[in-house]
Amino acid sequence: MTDRPDIYLAAGLWLIVLAATVDSLLGNETAINAVIGVGVPALVVTVMAVSYRLRR
Repeated sequence: MTDRPDIYLAAGLWLIVLAATVDSLLGNETAINAVIGVGVPALVVTVMAVSYRLRR
């Protein structure tokens, strides 16, 4: 995989985490599930994209 799709995927996942975090702060008690559920893959994809970029 190239690094550009990984970067776009990571950015998209972080935007979902941001939206879920705001929703959680506004009082939606179940939004924390989305923060955890998307936050972990966002972190993994970010680490993969950075490590791939550093190896190039």
